[in-house]
Amino acid sequence: MEGDLVLLYDQQFNKLGKGRFQPMWLGPYIDKCVLQKGAYELVDFDGVPMVQPINGLYIEKYYA
Repeated sequence: MEGDLVLLYDQQFNKLGKGRFQPMWLGPYIDKCVLQKGAYELVDFDGVPMVQPINGLYIEKYYA
């Protein structure tokens, strides 16, 4: 899955949701590499990496 475009679930509003018309996904981001136990390193289009690895449960493949 390296090099694929992915969307990141916005975990900040996990229990209540953001609202009816607010987006629940952030991104798209580029999958830089797959780490152990289902974690992923993501970078944005400028090449800036995320602060910490992301659990694979919170990302979804993005189809342009």
